[in-house]
Amino acid sequence: MQAVGKKVWVEPRVVWAGPGKLSILGKPMVWFLDNMATYAAELTASPAKPEDLIRRVREALMALQLNERR
Repeated sequence: MQAVGKKVWVEPRVVWAGPGKLSILGKPMVWFLDNMATYAAELTASPAKPEDLIRRVREALMALQLNERR
């Protein structure tokens, strides 16, 4: 990700909160609301990233989102 000055792997996630059936083309990673405690435990078990890197990635993703809305 050039916006943060280094390569950073970012995986998109879809959180499904609805009671209905989910049907998606492709194979995105889908998290179900009922299992969020498990997903959170997995995330906290992974090695922590530096706060500055997290901030820069967040800012870069937010800028991309703003640009898409225009």
